[in-house]
Amino acid sequence: MPLIYYRKQAFTFDSFLQLKEKSAFVTQVKTIIEDWFEGREKFSLFTSGSTGKPKEISFSRNQLEISAKQTFDTFNLESGDSLLCCLSPEHTAGFMMIIRALMYDCDLYLATPSANPFIDIDIDSKIDFAAFVPYQMQLVLEASNINPDILNRMKAIILGGGPVSDQLKSKVNKLDCSVYHTYGMTETLTHVAIKNLKSDDNKFHALKGVEFSQNDKNCLIVKSPIQPNEEIVTNDVVKLIDSTSFEWISRFDFVINTGGFKIQINQLENKMQEVIADFFPRANYFISAVPDKDLGDKMILIIETNEAVCQAEKLIIALKGRFKSYEIPKKVIFIQKFVFSSIGKIDRNNTLLKI
Repeated sequence: MPLIYYRKQAFTFDSFLQLKEKSAFVTQVKTIIEDWFEGREKFSLFTSGSTGKPKEISFSRNQLEISAKQTFDTFNLESGDSLLCCLSPEHTAGFMMIIRALMYDCDLYLATPSANPFIDIDIDSKIDFAAFVPYQMQLVLEASNINPDILNRMKAIILGGGPVSDQLKSKVNKLDCSVYHTYGMTETLTHVAIKNLKSDDNKFHALKGVEFSQNDKNCLIVKSPIQPNEEIVTNDVVKLIDSTSFEWISRFDFVINTGGFKIQINQLENKMQEVIADFFPRANYFISAVPDKDLGDKMILIIETNEAVCQAEKLIIALKGRFKSYEIPKKVIFIQKFVFSSIGKIDRNNTLLKI
């Protein structure tokens, strides 16, 4: 009989439903389990809201089953394996981890979404499959109180919801288990492509049955078994290799036009990573722009830190030695605490409101 492990206690699925705790996380998990056991045919999910207002999308039970099977086939998972859910069940990644456990009679480890999901999990636990956002994985690998064996015993770890830095890729390469960067969205009901972070291949490769194409803006178009009669047009600018692989470049809507130069924000953020880390190790940051009568967009760099702002001038000098003049932020802004979405993405719009 599959079990649920929560706060270092074991429950049957039925006994977990009797748990008196009324936290939002537990309530959401219980609702999903109850709906599944009752045979519900329609389920609703919300987009993350990191780039706009969250949008509700409905899926059929059959679509959830197709998605879960894709994941199990892709990562060689089996009935009876143990899965970790440490992301919000309100959104696709956490929701689908619960559905997979229900479909395949898996043990389910639950951890309230946080920077370190292993706080309430026994270090001797055997978990076969887990999904993290990159920020979580970074902190987990840096934590001194986490035994890496709990990660090394896993069949596979997937990272999604944001870019994976070169620093993080270097760290996960030291793990014994397989680690993948995933590409997907709520509209595709979790991942449709994966990149092996322990190889030099920088391409995302489609899951079985998924096909890719491109529009005239070089944005990716996805066709998958989840929605076989619909093409999903994304805002992701890619280099399309063929119908089953691509290299991700940037978001189409993350472009700054400064002084006539078009800057792909995501690309520049990745290029600046090493220099910024020299001055602000492990700090979150992002590039944005404010209107300017001469330049059109004036580029700004926002860094999450409590450190002295005197480092800003030194950082700009270092960037000038590595980048073209139009790629240099005109101003560095420090914010003590960024705003994050419920799935761990930086909420750029609401963070900018704190300036």
